[in-house]
Amino acid sequence: MSATLTITGLAELRAELQKLPDELKGEGKQIVIATANGFAATMRRKYLAHRRSGNLALTVYTAARDISVGGAYAVVTAASKHAAPFEKGTETRRTKQGWNRGRMPAADLFIPAAIAARRAMWGELAELVRRKGFTVSGDGS
Repeated sequence: MSATLTITGLAELRAELQKLPDELKGEGKQIVIATANGFAATMRRKYLAHRRSGNLALTVYTAARDISVGGAYAVVTAASKHAAPFEKGTETRRTKQGWNRGRMPAADLFIPAAIAARRAMWGELAELVRRKGFTVSGDGS
């Protein structure tokens, strides 16, 4: 079998993946879910390295969903109320009593790790379709 798959961006990747045989869709779904679970585990480890209460690591979860015919996506969420301030940092702040609570620098862990996980996932998906006889061009970014 000879076919071509051109990836120029995420929308194009999704459109091309919808055209693939059911066998590839199932394997692709497994890659998407495994990537999300791996990313969630990575974030739990990263958050535990900065642990005060463990709340950040305990609230990282994955939600995988099937979409349309044979498609899937997964979302990894850090649900703690502390996640956004930890990731983005805070400005100097004072309590109502006037006590200085200082500034917290941004940890900036989640987004770089998500970008790396997504890049790795695109590579695995491209390799999957190559193994099945398709030609893949583009880098998925």
